Amino acid sequence: VVSSDGTAQIAEKDRDDILGGNAPPEDDNDEGSGDDDEGDGDEDGGEEIGPPGAVTNLVGAAGDGKVTLSWDAAPNNGSALTKYVIEGAGDSWEISPSQRVLEIGDLDNGESYNFTVTAHNSEGAGDTATSPSVVPSADVPGVVENVEATANPDGTVEVAWDEADGEGNDVTGYRVEAVSGEGDRTVVGQADGTELVTADGDLNYGVHYSFSVTTLAGDAAAEPSEPSDSVTPFNVPDAPTNLLAESSSSAAGTIDVTWNQPASNGRKIEKYIVSAGDQTKEVTETSASMEGFGNNENVAVTVVAVNEAGESDPASTTSNTMSKPTVQVQNHSSTAKSITLNLTYDDGGGEVTCDLLRDGAVKVNNGSCDSLTEGGLRASTEHIYQVRITNAAGNSKTSNYKASTKAVKVTVHFECDDPAGDPYCDGTDSDRISIRKGASHDTAEVGATGPGKTFNASCYTTGDKISPRGNDGQGVFRDYHKNKNDSNIWVLVPGQGGYIPFVWLRVDGAGVNGTGDLPKC
Repeated sequence: VVSSDGTAQIAEKDRDDILGGNAPPEDDNDEGSGDDDEGDGDEDGGEEIGPPGAVTNLVGAAGDGKVTLSWDAAPNNGSALTKYVIEGAGDSWEISPSQRVLEIGDLDNGESYNFTVTAHNSEGAGDTATSPSVVPSADVPGVVENVEATANPDGTVEVAWDEADGEGNDVTGYRVEAVSGEGDRTVVGQADGTELVTADGDLNYGVHYSFSVTTLAGDAAAEPSEPSDSVTPFNVPDAPTNLLAESSSSAAGTIDVTWNQPASNGRKIEKYIVSAGDQTKEVTETSASMEGFGNNENVAVTVVAVNEAGESDPASTTSNTMSKPTVQVQNHSSTAKSITLNLTYDDGGGEVTCDLLRDGAVKVNNGSCDSLTEGGLRASTEHIYQVRITNAAGNSKTSNYKASTKAVKVTVHFECDDPAGDPYCDGTDSDRISIRKGASHDTAEVGATGPGKTFNASCYTTGDKISPRGNDGQGVFRDYHKNKNDSNIWVLVPGQGGYIPFVWLRVDGAGVNGTGDLPKC
């Protein structure tokens, strides 16, 4: 639970320090689950859970018709204390385990009394402790006046008071009692003089306490003094927790630092001091960005919390700033229309983008750094690529990488009715099919080919329409490519420098009239 002033405290879900509480189940190896008011756990940790031990330092101070008992907490032996039972003077009392002072009145002066105190937990009753004999008397010393308490910035509290009048008795000391805002009473010490300083840890940080002082004369005790003004023990905060420092993903030379708010120990945390390298920054939030470092610089980072008491111990870690990214081409895959480069990369601790360059020009901008694909290509073509990777710290490029689209083969094909009488089919005039610079017979002839010849084709376009059948010059109808449709498609054969009409070709893996994987130019 964190209060509005930044004070952090553990809120126990299973409280058993009140009458009627049920102690939660405990693990066999639990070394004591009670808080400080409930006594220390079994230090050996190997014994089974059992009833509590006996209270210690049980003393009684005699007053006028009363006795004030006080004691130290009983060991809980692995199960939280549930109550103390006090017996004596023909009566009994049950009080919370957070109370370790009990004033018993209506006693007869001059009569000797003994009292017993027994601690209880869910396992049962512990060993019983018996107080020394106490004899109430009206002959008591004077009451202490002017009790003042001061909380020191080291967790201690200084309590001071005026010297009391013994009223004919020899004053042997003073008993100091702390009363929390919730009414819990505990004896925090006994002093010979007129001041006492509580030890750090005796009182809970962030809890309001007032103090009363009782004059002692041997076994006799005065009435308690009027309580002091309340004070709140405090100390420096705990060190920040879960400190994380990592390179900024968006800014070069910058480290982003985050942490969790620690226990404030009784005073609001005013600020945090963040140090990274030779830089220091003061912030009130639980995060900071530290700038101005070089690329890939290892930087030591510390964070301390500050409250009224001072600085906490530092939380420490290290981090590297962002470095230039690197990328490599692992392999590639291709279709007749596209090439995909598969990549591995190191982002250098920053957000990266990748560009695909072909023949020195950017073809794919800000693509994925896992793979980059260029589409819209021609089949059977080779390209030279580079990949450029960039983050806020800079960029780097791969060396040249060669990759080709899928090869698509085409074969020149004829089927003649009368091969013996037709020079196109008998092999004597096998290079009569022209290869043209464009998709038209009106363009320049750049070569010729004939039946059975195979080429790598890159793409197709449209041009003059051609039929693979018709009357020859002697009026004889001939079918030069059975089942082939008339077509205006022309296929680019880059190795031959021009186009061949589709009616004289078959694309590998496709039907007679299919273009298969061949892309359009």
